[in-house]
Amino acid sequence: MKLVKRMQVLKRGSALVLTLAVLAGALVSLPAFAQAVSQQQVSADHVMGSTIRPDVSAQSAGATAAPQALSIAPLSVASATPPSLYFPNSSLPRTDAVDVASYQSWMTQADFNALAKAGVKYVVVKLTEGTTYTNPYAAQEITYAKGAGIKIAAYHYVDNPNNIVAEAQFFAARAVALKLPKTTVMIEDAEGSSTGYNWTAASASFAQTLKSAGFPNVRFYCSLSWVTSGAMNATTLGAQNMWIAQYQLSTPSSSTLLNTAYGAWQFSSLAYFSGMSTSAQSLDVSIQYQSFFFYAPAAPVLVSATAGASSVTVTWKPVSGVTGYYLYRKAGSATSWTRIATLASSVTSYADKAVSGCTNYTYTLRAYKGATVSGYNATGVSATFVATPNLVSVANGAGYTKLTWSKVAGVDGYRVYRKTASTSWVLKATVKGSATVSYSDKTVASGTSYIYTVRAYKGANVGGYKTAGITIRYLTVPVLGSAKRYKTGYNSIKVTWSGSKNADGYYVYRKSGSSAWVRVANVGTTARSWVDATTKKGVTYTYTVRAWDKTGTVTSVSSYNATGVSFKP
Repeated sequence: MKLVKRMQVLKRGSALVLTLAVLAGALVSLPAFAQAVSQQQVSADHVMGSTIRPDVSAQSAGATAAPQALSIAPLSVASATPPSLYFPNSSLPRTDAVDVASYQSWMTQADFNALAKAGVKYVVVKLTEGTTYTNPYAAQEITYAKGAGIKIAAYHYVDNPNNIVAEAQFFAARAVALKLPKTTVMIEDAEGSSTGYNWTAASASFAQTLKSAGFPNVRFYCSLSWVTSGAMNATTLGAQNMWIAQYQLSTPSSSTLLNTAYGAWQFSSLAYFSGMSTSAQSLDVSIQYQSFFFYAPAAPVLVSATAGASSVTVTWKPVSGVTGYYLYRKAGSATSWTRIATLASSVTSYADKAVSGCTNYTYTLRAYKGATVSGYNATGVSATFVATPNLVSVANGAGYTKLTWSKVAGVDGYRVYRKTASTSWVLKATVKGSATVSYSDKTVASGTSYIYTVRAYKGANVGGYKTAGITIRYLTVPVLGSAKRYKTGYNSIKVTWSGSKNADGYYVYRKSGSSAWVRVANVGTTARSWVDATTKKGVTYTYTVRAWDKTGTVTSVSSYNATGVSFKP
């Protein structure tokens, strides 16, 4: 018998191997298959589980003890052979997944349809082994599985753990060549010899290499004994990422499941399904414990991105069964995504407040469960955020009120709004260009209080606004009367003026010669004159007056007569 065929026999059961060993007298006790048939002894095309020996340890619910060495003396050939299992059968564990390699080239589309009918949800297809072998039937098996509505995972049989990076790169390249999505679950088949290698470190490198190649969902297949012996450290690699092979000598039961702490359990290599094209061929069969172990969740469906006054809110439809979501963003002309938030599964919206200026932001989302991440919408949803201008000042002029605000770079312009205490906002003006940051409102009435605010815009995108606005009462310039000697024989000067409607008072300013205006008095609302008693004989003094009011956000101050009125005592 050829060695490759012998591997298939080993895979289906240990009876023949035990018989040959006893007849040949070659073995006193049978060591682990991993040592009996090493990678170097056979063809480069190994099938998953080819070195997994049946578990002859005591069987108990949730047993995790490492199997004891299989000794021929106390066991009959029949008792060392795991039972054949026939599906569908509700008394047996679920048939969530089967794995296939070149040895399943006999399978037709009808066979995959039969698997789907029996409840198989996932097919794990061997793609590669080492750095040279590729499964020639992988594309066919993938096509048939898809045709049956079965989801695809892929596996690579490790030839040399010391060359693990090159093997992982070879695996990834083959997955790309077969046009498998980057969310495909990629599985390391860790068999062969458990000694002489640091399998945990190699497996971690295997995962990192695949992640660097764009395949983030990595799993690890090995026998239970490799985990319990420490050859594969489940704490380091993550128990939820482990696919455990353990074949019982007794018939497994759906009510007594083993290895539930791990991601999945391959419980038989002697599974037969009804409706197959041949009844002579068995398959490996596994139950999945961790949801999304063999297949990533669907990419979340993005609903919208909406710009607000101080944030952009992203919404999406929930994905059931996941742990949560990773939210990513691109700003402006950036070409790469940056993760900005990790969110719980109950969350279906997020307000991004780390936004500024006039910037187009694009968002996308990935769902995750444990170490498994979904795909994502590469286009994403976008919104242009336009920052809210800060209101800097508002001031009265001669016949107008002037409003100024902060610049928002990159916008097309600004919209100026006005209202009174009893009216709603009304658009007063559209100011074009981002650099123009002021507006003079000439439609003002004496003594009336006005509230102003501003919104920046970019095309059809309009930013937020300061809802409270900034308030000022428009006050007309007081009309100056005269400046003259207050009393005969005194240097005091009396200044007079007319009132300004609704003013709370008046500021009186004075200057002499080339000096600047200095405020010298603040008088009440009914005052129409003021006497300056601090003047000196022979000095010319000039006066002006401004009305003021304090009813709004700022103290309203009128403009003034820059010429003023003068007198020389």
